[in-house]
Amino acid sequence: ALPGESTANVITTQNNILTAGQWVHIAAVNNNGTRTLYVNGELTALSGTPGTVQANDNPVRIGVDFLASGRFFNGEIDEVRIWNVVRTEAQIRESMCKALTGDKTGLVGYWQLNEESGTLAPEPMMGNTGTLTNMDNTDWVTSTAPLPFVSLASGNWSNPATWNTGQGVPEKNWSRVQINDDVVLDAGETMIDLTIDAAGSLVVASTSDLTVSGNLTNNAGTSGLVIQSDATGTGSLIHNTAGV
Repeated sequence: ALPGESTANVITTQNNILTAGQWVHIAAVNNNGTRTLYVNGELTALSGTPGTVQANDNPVRIGVDFLASGRFFNGEIDEVRIWNVVRTEAQIRESMCKALTGDKTGLVGYWQLNEESGTLAPEPMMGNTGTLTNMDNTDWVTSTAPLPFVSLASGNWSNPATWNTGQGVPEKNWSRVQINDDVVLDAGETMIDLTIDAAGSLVVASTSDLTVSGNLTNNAGTSGLVIQSDATGTGSLIHNTAGV
């Protein structure tokens, strides 16, 4: 609630859970009245008493809580999804760092917002095309949402400047990563998918380990993935993809 507003039927998070200028994945779940909120795939504490959702024919609005409030979101929004099933933590994490394709059980609304121009936001699942208000072609920007994380410059994995604008560092076990530059990993990291572009390389330092639970794709040949070894230790790679 804003200062001076009633806190009835309101649930809130702790302060300072978001970082300005950085993409954040938000997933809200309503399980028969029990509310949970996941920020970047992690459960976040909530306080307060939520109201009861009543069946209605009000239009879905993205970027404003309700029309009369004048309370608009100041930022960029991408990949809006509405489900009619309760999503588990594992399901939220699995689909967080990728665009969805094909039919998905329970997915009833999906606005990818990839149009780049115009004032319409198509929705392919149910045909609920949205109308963009107070927008023209100059308001469209190229999204840098981590779908997946993409390297922007050569450097150390742990340096945010290595990754595309606003993505931060891929450090969650459920990240998906694309390497386009020369990147050095000097700490242990686990992720779902890793793709090394033909022009990129990944060096796993001798004190580090890399675990890929999903697909590992190396398009750069023998120079694309280097596991270092020295007198103090040996870097390691654990993956499930043959022929890398």
